[in-house]
Amino acid sequence: MTTEKIAQRDFISLEKDLALIYANDLQYIKVAENAIEALLSEARRLLATTENRGLSFAHVLENLLLLIPDADLSAHLGYEAEIGLSQQWSGSLLGFDGDPEIFHELYSAVMHLRASEDSHSRSRHGAKGGATQRKSEVKEDIVNWWNEIGRKTRTNKSGAIDWLIGNWTAFCDEYGIISDTPAPHKKTIYRYLQGLRHKSDKNSRAKPAS
Repeated sequence: MTTEKIAQRDFISLEKDLALIYANDLQYIKVAENAIEALLSEARRLLATTENRGLSFAHVLENLLLLIPDADLSAHLGYEAEIGLSQQWSGSLLGFDGDPEIFHELYSAVMHLRASEDSHSRSRHGAKGGATQRKSEVKEDIVNWWNEIGRKTRTNKSGAIDWLIGNWTAFCDEYGIISDTPAPHKKTIYRYLQGLRHKSDKNSRAKPAS
């Protein structure tokens, strides 16, 4: 059974957490270790599900086998190379004797294979299907943004939506949305946020009628 694909926003955040592999604080090290485990899980998922076994696929496999030597996996995927134990991952950074740079190499390889996977998926399902999927993901990100910080951004919902549209590029960067994705129309965003409270809604209802 393969694990579920990591959401783009969560995958992007792994890069920041992986930078903590050089930290001295045990709490930060634990964050980095969790990020490594998530990255390894995503690498395994890609190797098990990706149909396009090109150069990006090979890079993920090569880096993963350095960290988790697995002769059976290597043979199953038709990869012929000597497997060593010098950088084997045991779950602990304090006990890791390999070059920490391997984690960044694997992240980069996984990032490229994910992009290849997404491109292949859009081609398989057609442009219309890919556009529908993209709209669904953008809606989910906008709702998450609203619940986390959007409703506090301006004193009313209209102003908050205007702020979002005006800062769309930064929003896409933050939530891992494809950079050429256009901002939805203001009325569309209103529909996405229908029924969700703004911070001022409760106060406005509490005001007595003049």
